[in-house]
Amino acid sequence: MRKKIFCFALCAMLLALSFPAEAQQAGKVYRIGFLTMGLPNRTFKLRMAAFRQRLIKLGCVEGKNFVIEER
Repeated sequence: MRKKIFCFALCAMLLALSFPAEAQQAGKVYRIGFLTMGLPNRTFKLRMAAFRQRLIKLGCVEGKNFVIEER
């Protein structure tokens, strides 16, 4: 009787350990790209700052929810 219980426990433990552990998937990071011709002027920089502030005000975190690339 003890041998059956031991074998059952051993098989259950091996079965439980055989399933691979999966990490929690990270949320999607959105990329926002801006293309400019020439050097960005003061107006463009002010608009970008306002755009970033609005996204942050809406609850987005730069680097976690979105990334802005300027080229």
